[in-house]
Amino acid sequence: MALDYTGKVVVRGKQIAELALEQLYKDKSIAKGIIAVNANAKHGVTKTETATTATEQAYTGAALTGSGDFTLFDYQVNHVKTETKIDILQDTLRDTPFADDMSAGATNIDSSRFMQLAADQLGARVAYNASVQRWKGVTAATKVAIAALTPGAGQGSITAAMQTKVAALNTTLRDGFLVSALYNNWNASKTAGLGTYIKVTGTTLTSSNVAAEFAKIYAAIPAVERDDTANPYYLNAPLSVKAMIMIANNAVGAAQQINFVVSGVGADQVISYNGIEINFVELPDNVILGAPKGSLEFNTDLESYDNTLEVGDYANGSDVKYYRNIQAWSVHVSRQNKNVLYGG
Repeated sequence: MALDYTGKVVVRGKQIAELALEQLYKDKSIAKGIIAVNANAKHGVTKTETATTATEQAYTGAALTGSGDFTLFDYQVNHVKTETKIDILQDTLRDTPFADDMSAGATNIDSSRFMQLAADQLGARVAYNASVQRWKGVTAATKVAIAALTPGAGQGSITAAMQTKVAALNTTLRDGFLVSALYNNWNASKTAGLGTYIKVTGTTLTSSNVAAEFAKIYAAIPAVERDDTANPYYLNAPLSVKAMIMIANNAVGAAQQINFVVSGVGADQVISYNGIEINFVELPDNVILGAPKGSLEFNTDLESYDNTLEVGDYANGSDVKYYRNIQAWSVHVSRQNKNVLYGG
């Protein structure tokens, strides 16, 4: 649905949920289910993950010691509440085409056409900013925590290169998927620390080595996850990698080797490596996050009054109008030991 501006507008409850979902599903990662949207996840609610192993044993007829685990792990949804507010003085529009729908008279400076445009475009910008933050958002506190980790080469340690990348990211008010995979208290120890991801040491990606590096990532994906058609695996890669893949695929002469399958064009284009679809997102260069469908979760309570959109006038005779958007949401990374982090 569109936001129709007719003076002051305050949108909450089911109406803001409808608007927000419309914007969310413009994000391909959400539309395809790569990111699972939990739209009724209330702040403070407890969610439960399970992990199961079952080991077959030889039959003896005697009492056997159990071999296997059924583990329940709870975590609390903690939304971060933020707002975007922009002031607009429409008097500055008098010498623009928007003046055409202003009534005659010096005090008549309302341009409904401009406010409609502002509401539409500002809404789209807020949605875009949120999509970027979902992937590479990092708070000041998480930067400090990741910088304090001891780097190393093997599994169970972070690379110094990744620490440098995180330090260079813009500081935000929320953590995104990348740093949530790197550092969290949903890991095996259930205390704040390094995430339990599968690490693939990275390098600087180019069109010359991109196929060889994707081969390393592909080999690291657990076989069961790689072949799971119910929850297909996705490789979430930086936008810059797409051009490298196209150049690599179109190399001529002896260098030509079609490693990536490209089908469709425009919004319908799909690029895959050995049957694993690549999803191009706002991740830092030389970082690729692989995960089964739905392991990356976006939690929000859309009908809560914590999520609000307002467009209207300031009081006390002011001619300044405002656009205000309040959002409360957080991300979560589940099934961590199934997720591959290239460059981690």
